[in-house]
Amino acid sequence: MLEVTDLRFAYGRLEVIHGISLTVGDGEFVAVLGSNGAGKSTLLRACAGQAPVPAGSVRFDGRDLAEVPAHDVVRSGLAYAMEGRRIFQRQSVRANLEVGTYSLAGRRGRSGALFDRVFGLFPVLQRKAGQPASTLSGGERQMLAIGQALMSDPRLLVLDEPSAGLAPLLIQQVFGALAQLQREGLALLLAEQTVEQALSLCDRGYVLNAGVVVLNGSASTLRADEGVRAAYIGSLGHGARPDQPHSRPEITSHPPSSDDSERQDR
Repeated sequence: MLEVTDLRFAYGRLEVIHGISLTVGDGEFVAVLGSNGAGKSTLLRACAGQAPVPAGSVRFDGRDLAEVPAHDVVRSGLAYAMEGRRIFQRQSVRANLEVGTYSLAGRRGRSGALFDRVFGLFPVLQRKAGQPASTLSGGERQMLAIGQALMSDPRLLVLDEPSAGLAPLLIQQVFGALAQLQREGLALLLAEQTVEQALSLCDRGYVLNAGVVVLNGSASTLRADEGVRAAYIGSLGHGARPDQPHSRPEITSHPPSSDDSERQDR
């Protein structure tokens, strides 16, 4: 479904993504893992057609996204769930969700079922449907951002750090919704720092460090890898909170160099 080949990305003269390749199959849940500065957000923006690709290629259903306008990327079935702060603050929760239906074109009759789907995943959004989005908590805004992306009825949902800055209970709710979407057969590409949570759900994962894929494999393989456990799972399992950045891991025998625009949503 999604095929990224030898992707390189630079801000000016600074190259921050160094020849990354990855794939996402139909109905597959793939995680991109790494700490702050690993390049996860930049990679996902390129995968979702939100950033130009100066070198390499990103193909969705065989189409090169470099040749597809951003709005047509959504119509083709790929949706990008941005961080919760980017919702329309003055508009109601329902109005924000309706924005997500613009790409449905001749399938407007699907909107009722899509509202039901989003409200089933996030009941709090139904209870607050008439309220301005500015009244939502940080976690509720993140749910709204995911819901807005789902309203385009995608076949692949790209999510950038949906747990960033959230309390543990809200993280469980968000990941519970992703588990339900996975059961429904939706393909998911997720960037995350909360490695333990991501590996508990995904089929496969790619570990990024400084703009390079340093490890990839099945979730079980990555969970068993001593380097991954020491750098990520171990640190999160001994008191570190997911909303607090931890030091960049050093996974030896792999090259460095970096960027990423990670955020804290409160």
